[in-house]
Amino acid sequence: MSPPLVYRWAAAMERSGYLTKRMGRVPVLENLNPLLGEWRGRYRVSDNDPMPCSPVFGERVDEPFREGFLDRLRHLPGNAHLYALTGHLACRFYRLKHSEARSIHLYFSREPSALMEGLQLVPSADPRAPIVLLRPRHPRSVFGGISPLDGVSVCDILQVYLDLYHLLDRGREQADFVHERMLGPLLRNAAEPQDDF
Repeated sequence: MSPPLVYRWAAAMERSGYLTKRMGRVPVLENLNPLLGEWRGRYRVSDNDPMPCSPVFGERVDEPFREGFLDRLRHLPGNAHLYALTGHLACRFYRLKHSEARSIHLYFSREPSALMEGLQLVPSADPRAPIVLLRPRHPRSVFGGISPLDGVSVCDILQVYLDLYHLLDRGREQADFVHERMLGPLLRNAAEPQDDF
């Protein structure tokens, strides 16, 4: 991030009571659970532009299909879109699988036809389709934190948590598990005072 953007972010966080600056010391994050609650209240995965999809050959979205889907993601051609896996399937890459929900959520950054062809998907008229491609409302928030995990681009754990939180297929349960096992400890660590500069 550019320094002016960081300064604006820090000033806004300080005004909101989520950051304390100390002379000659590293700033300290505070009240992170209320901050997370504020983000949960303001954001829904449905805030993005969803494109429900189905497998082109009509397969069930079961375990073998998901494994094949991940393999196709790993082997997309070099000119394929920037993408980021989120939701339940992303939790596997963080070793945080808890629920047996089968939905697949994938962010994309450009015109989706090449991505859909590579993943063997077709648009679905059913809003409850098991696979949802998402054009992000805030691309920098999604694509700025992606990590390559086992050959797949996966959203950062905070984005995955926020996306899960409002999913109907046991999303809240999975989000709570992610918070308990990974996000909560990360937030507690971030709120601990650090050594001086």
